[in-house]
Amino acid sequence: GSTSDLFATAVVIVYDPGKGSLRWTNAGHPPPILASASEGARLLDVVHGSLLGLHADTPFGDSQIDFPQGGLLVLYTDGLIERRGSDIQDSLASLATTVSHLTLTRDVQALCDRVLASAFTGHNRQDDLCLLLARRSINTSGADQGRVPPGSS
Repeated sequence: GSTSDLFATAVVIVYDPGKGSLRWTNAGHPPPILASASEGARLLDVVHGSLLGLHADTPFGDSQIDFPQGGLLVLYTDGLIERRGSDIQDSLASLATTVSHLTLTRDVQALCDRVLASAFTGHNRQDDLCLLLARRSINTSGADQGRVPPGSS
């Protein structure tokens, strides 16, 4: 147990450009969404542990998934999905549907604007929100942009 009254949620994601994969762990945070042109949008809804500060001595697991070229990763705080009188699962499903209908070839700022425009705002919003989108670039050489070729210094 914990004697602290301070708890937080967190999700940590590591991108491996060599493998083209994401490894993540989730401590009670709203699930990230991974979207691709071929598979649509899916919630990365595996929870690996309790809230931070709740059981400090319990280790967290993790999961791994491919991050396809041109794919989009959507991270957000609960302010984007929590609404008075609405079920959180319905809000998550609605967000996933919005992401699945995005045209992933748009620039990331335009994608952010579309996601924010789909969220209820004004008096329905109970909390501040943060939204982060990351898109894996498409490179015709098959390697991620910015990757240093072997033997380079």
